[in-house]
Amino acid sequence: MPLYHDRQVQTARLREGEAARNWRVGERRFDWTVVDVPPHPGWPQRDDKALAYVHETLAAHVFPRGVVAALTAFVQSAHHVRIVQAGVVGIEAASHSVRLDDDGRIGFGKVIVAAGVEAFRLLQPLWAPDGQPLGRPVKGQAALLQADCDPTLPVLFDNGLYVIAHPGGRVAVGSTSEDEFEQPFSTDDRLETLIAAARRAVPALRGASVIERWAGLRPRGVHREPMIGALQHIPDVIALGGGFKTSFGIANRLGAHAIGLVSGNALSQSDLPDIYNLEIYLRRANKNTE
Repeated sequence: MPLYHDRQVQTARLREGEAARNWRVGERRFDWTVVDVPPHPGWPQRDDKALAYVHETLAAHVFPRGVVAALTAFVQSAHHVRIVQAGVVGIEAASHSVRLDDDGRIGFGKVIVAAGVEAFRLLQPLWAPDGQPLGRPVKGQAALLQADCDPTLPVLFDNGLYVIAHPGGRVAVGSTSEDEFEQPFSTDDRLETLIAAARRAVPALRGASVIERWAGLRPRGVHREPMIGALQHIPDVIALGGGFKTSFGIANRLGAHAIGLVSGNALSQSDLPDIYNLEIYLRRANKNTE
């Protein structure tokens, strides 16, 4: 990660010491290091405007489609799992049922609402019917390029630009962050600008062809932290959403917490920081109605 201002360098050096103290798991240690030049030549290309760079060894990356494919295969082969291909119209807490867009219903004892941006719509009438929206979608555009880059290279981040090398000669470039948009799933010049920035930063991408372009929506809540927990007065409905930029890295913790609320596993229920508090969402959604 390039650093362009003195304050960024100062902050990064403070974190260097914090990482040395805290980034340990048993005998393993992870580093956050401020360096003068990128440790991997051309990833990124050295920028005369950059005062220094951060190189850290804690962050990991995965190929998202591979993860989704593995999870899909697990669910499809799991016992006691029924997959229903239908949209959810709403949740009726009183009757413990979910209404589907094919006029069907699914009954539940407890339900986990993990529906991305749709979670806000489904939870709003149950939880904050007179408040402002619990969250909103943020559009992101990304691309996949054909380039023979080492997949063990670190994630490259530079002022909103991510470049991530994957196995099989694929490099992902993303992502825009758009609060206002008309076409949620189409790409435009904003993505082309991002691709051009990636080509400038990484020489290996300058002649690389674009294999695929796409766009999607991320859930941004009224509180920046994930929306996780049982709803007040409706404890059989469990929210699992929001998060926006943080959820993927701690998805296993969030999932374990939600399952703990369903199963009564007290250890899972207590395994999250205090800032992940549903009451913060509720207060912010209702701040103009109190």
